[in-house]
Amino acid sequence: MHDQQLEVRGLVISRMRTTLSAEVDARVESIQVDMGDHFKKGQLLVLLSQETYRAHQDRARSELKSAQLNLQANEKMQALHSISELDVALSRVEVEQKESVLRLQSYALQRCRIEAPFSGRVVQRLVKPHQFVTTGTPLIEIVDDTALQVQAFLPSWVGVQIRNGQPFVLKVDETGRAYQGTIQAIGAVVDENSQMIEVRGNIAEALPDLLAGMSGLLRFDIPAKRAQTATQ
Repeated sequence: MHDQQLEVRGLVISRMRTTLSAEVDARVESIQVDMGDHFKKGQLLVLLSQETYRAHQDRARSELKSAQLNLQANEKMQALHSISELDVALSRVEVEQKESVLRLQSYALQRCRIEAPFSGRVVQRLVKPHQFVTTGTPLIEIVDDTALQVQAFLPSWVGVQIRNGQPFVLKVDETGRAYQGTIQAIGAVVDENSQMIEVRGNIAEALPDLLAGMSGLLRFDIPAKRAQTATQ
């Protein structure tokens, strides 16, 4: 008996979609991209005010230099037996502490530059220039539009019939085109209420007209005996 085709609704999603948030308290200096804009990995997306954190870094650098000079002086005095080993050891500890403070201030300064973790497009800007934000404030939502997948929910009995690598065709409503792909992941559990299981598939070729959020009919083959049982 030949296999039969099953049709279910499929949703185009991105494997990489995230919201970037502030890691420091600062004023939004500028937003370099707008909704729908393309960007490259590492590109500056949002710039937060750096003046305060640069001043903290300069102060930490000066304090470290002072501690280093003090240590050098104490080491020379120790060579002349004019100072105790404890005083020299304490000087070294102070240098280490100042180095840690400088690293923290340098890290905070770097966090004022919100750079793209991957290439993609802007979904939406969540703040405005000159707005003051605190740590954890969502700044911008981005998506990788080159890594698209299809998400679908199948009857549980279908989930045990398909395998990773199984081909499918997605006919997208918005474009009217058919896209080929393969099943990439099958859910580990069945929803106890709907008795459905989630599956995801990779699209063989992500064309420019295909966007996350589009949907359509997902078609793939299943054993005819089970297909007949499902339609009875």
